[in-house]
Amino acid sequence: MHLAHSSVARKIAVVATALLLVGVSIYILLGRSLFKPLSPAQEAVQIFEACKHVSGETGNKECTAKELAIVGERQGFMFMGDTLTAYQRTYANQGYRSYQDCHVLAHLTSHELASREPGKWKELIQQMNAGHLDPMRCGGGFLHGIIEVRATQDPNFKVNAVLYKELCTDTLPKEVSTSCAHILGHLALLEAYGKGYGLDNALTSCDGLSGDFLFQCYNGIFMEDSMRTNLAEHELASLPTRNSAWLETQVKRCHHYGDVGVIASSCWYDLPEVFLQTHHYDLVKTYAFCQTAPTSDARKQCYVRASYLVALTPGNLFQSSYTKELCAAYASKSKNLTDCMQQVIGAALSNSMSSLDRTVAFCGERPATAQGTCFDAIDWNIARVSRTPGEQGALCATLPAPYQEVCIASKPADPSTSSVPLPTVFDN
Repeated sequence: MHLAHSSVARKIAVVATALLLVGVSIYILLGRSLFKPLSPAQEAVQIFEACKHVSGETGNKECTAKELAIVGERQGFMFMGDTLTAYQRTYANQGYRSYQDCHVLAHLTSHELASREPGKWKELIQQMNAGHLDPMRCGGGFLHGIIEVRATQDPNFKVNAVLYKELCTDTLPKEVSTSCAHILGHLALLEAYGKGYGLDNALTSCDGLSGDFLFQCYNGIFMEDSMRTNLAEHELASLPTRNSAWLETQVKRCHHYGDVGVIASSCWYDLPEVFLQTHHYDLVKTYAFCQTAPTSDARKQCYVRASYLVALTPGNLFQSSYTKELCAAYASKSKNLTDCMQQVIGAALSNSMSSLDRTVAFCGERPATAQGTCFDAIDWNIARVSRTPGEQGALCATLPAPYQEVCIASKPADPSTSSVPLPTVFDN
């Protein structure tokens, strides 16, 4: 009897030792990640390691998005957004525009999350809002992915004024409602192509809208027509060849739909991206191109969008003289200058704080009477993305001494009431 008990005890001891060794091995192999929460930067490293061997740009991004979705479910949506930012800063700007990478990864991540629970797209949006994930991060990419899933899951999905009200005004916070309208414009062209129609049919989806909603609805359609990102993903069209013939076709399109009113302004708002991509992101030439637009508002829309697109370009394309030339056409203290400055800064800093030095130089080149307003826009964006006073202080320390104290004391205002608008950068 004693020998039997001894044998059982030895077996238990062997099993316990084996389990202990396995546990220690897992502990070592995973770098203690099972026992100690990782920071966003550490999560970004693990995501990169998990996906770096996946071949092809599309496959790598899809792998990254799945890993980010897992992080969101485990650590919360704000943490997921911070992890994406850390990943983008470290790995996603290798000869590719960082703001576009940001949008595409956010788009794919929310698409992955929404696909896991069919029919619960509205709940996911509410969870993101409750989890303090800024829906404007990465140019509305998180919102874009959710809406796209809803379109594929609902056989009765139709982009029209009823949907705009349900989604853009009744579900989402006020500050992202026009971004929502733009994204639905992209989907309107996708829906039209899927049914065998084209641009004319898609534009009717904007009927019943007005003001900024109508502008962004039209512009989403025109941008998708130019860049064809979603159409290509759904194998409804090929990506365009970036050449002079492409530019000529898109300019003729804008003249075809009229040289007056909101449709002209929204179409010309799309064109600077086409021109920039066919002219090596030359700011001076693009500004000159914008002056050929048919109306003063169309010229302004083209000019302002050209300004912030150039502000986002990689370092090898951004010339040092551009910090002085951006927005330089507008007089000091004018509303146009304020709008241009805020769009440049908001677009750059909402997608990557790595552009901070560039925006500081940009504000330093503005007229003395405009510098305060310019640095206020930087302060607000720093406060919006900072998680701790220490992080905010470190970012504010990059500003000129006279503006640092105000920056450190800044708190993000309610976007629905702030005079500093959220940026209007979207994928292309």
